[in-house]
Amino acid sequence: MSKALVSYSQVDSEIADEIVRTLLKENIAIVRDVRDLSWGESVELKVDKGFNEISTVLVIISAASLKSQWMPYVIGYVTGRGKKVIPFITDTSLEIPADIKGLICFTQINQIQKYFSE
Repeated sequence: MSKALVSYSQVDSEIADEIVRTLLKENIAIVRDVRDLSWGESVELKVDKGFNEISTVLVIISAASLKSQWMPYVIGYVTGRGKKVIPFITDTSLEIPADIKGLICFTQINQIQKYFSE
């Protein structure tokens, strides 16, 4: 079974919820902060500990996540370790960061469903 990390700004929790529901329907195991972290637990240690099990990182790119220090950290961390990064763009008018500009990006939930069902 594939396992995916969903990375997002808390402002985007509604779209993250929708993405998680879609992935779970496709039998993709999920690592997500609100489900998998306890209060006071380190995000870095949690991701690092289970990192070998993760095949894909789905990063939600939004106006809020572009302002976050975590988004570039997560993208750099996972690409540096050879994991697949799939950006989900919430607004196509956003300026896409250079480190993911060349990647194929999803803009609709049905694209995620199709990708993981194949």
